[in-house]
Amino acid sequence: MELATDGEEWGALQAALELQFAPRRLSIFHGATLATNAPVPVLVVGKCANGWQSPDDGPFKHLPGALYTEDFLRNRLRSYHAERCAHEVNGDTKPYGSAFWRFATALGRLPATGGECPLQRIAWTNIAKIVPEPRGNAGAALFEAQRELAVKTLRFEVERCRPSLVVFTTMGYHDDVLLEVFGLTGWGTLTEGELCRWAPRRGDRPPVLLTRHPQGKKKATVADWLAKARELAGAN
Repeated sequence: MELATDGEEWGALQAALELQFAPRRLSIFHGATLATNAPVPVLVVGKCANGWQSPDDGPFKHLPGALYTEDFLRNRLRSYHAERCAHEVNGDTKPYGSAFWRFATALGRLPATGGECPLQRIAWTNIAKIVPEPRGNAGAALFEAQRELAVKTLRFEVERCRPSLVVFTTMGYHDDVLLEVFGLTGWGTLTEGELCRWAPRRGDRPPVLLTRHPQGKKKATVADWLAKARELAGAN
């Protein structure tokens, strides 16, 4: 499943921004999913791919300025799946080291997975697709330079994946993008909870959950987010 709207469009923007932000090198990071068909149960949206473009990335090491292609990301996610499924088969409940991926794995279990690895039930993308190397989030200037295309691409990703639920783990990072992507008129359209906001399904728009990044959050808080996600997705 190809998530990028137009790789050439992003490539042209990257080339222009590398001139603008020289001598910093920039990478393009497209979304990825292991699901082979839409609809995808959950679309998870992060801020930026901070650190995934590290030059010390083992078998996923790549040249500066490379595109994070769908195949690259699918292979990367497969490595997570293989590791996690091996732990589960062996009765080991050891989670991924990253709070983000523990949360994403839990989201992938929202409806019963029927034996699938839970990450096969999510698609993953980020608000900012162009990020600095070797690591770091897109700052204000870099984000604004890609904002228009980022909104366009997120809309396409939602349309293409047809998710039962969209979860943004980005509260506090350009929250207005979420409003723009879904045509929401303001925060009054979202209900506020503990470090989260949400909007139920309306017409063709899937339900939306906006949370803080799960890193460093209380287990009870994350459990509340997952309960809300289950409710919004209509999972039993």
